[in-house]
Amino acid sequence: MARLLPREGKFFDFFNEHAELAILAAAELKALLDDIGDLELRRRNIERYEKQADHITHPWVLTIPCSAFVAAVAWWLCQWIG
Repeated sequence: MARLLPREGKFFDFFNEHAELAILAAAELKALLDDIGDLELRRRNIERYEKQADHITHPWVLTIPCSAFVAAVAWWLCQWIG
């Protein structure tokens, strides 16, 4: 089981940053659904949070110990996302 845990403390920092951005994006979505009149402002804010989260994803994935196969898949996903 210990092999599955991240060896670097940054994993949890990235995880928390990512979660905070997800919460902010969810709040923007709720605000958008409450008042569709602010569509463009809310869309821009959600997109900004999404891009910030994308920048966290790549270094976050690299903190996870894994086999060469999983590492290759993670690399491909980061290339596809980013």
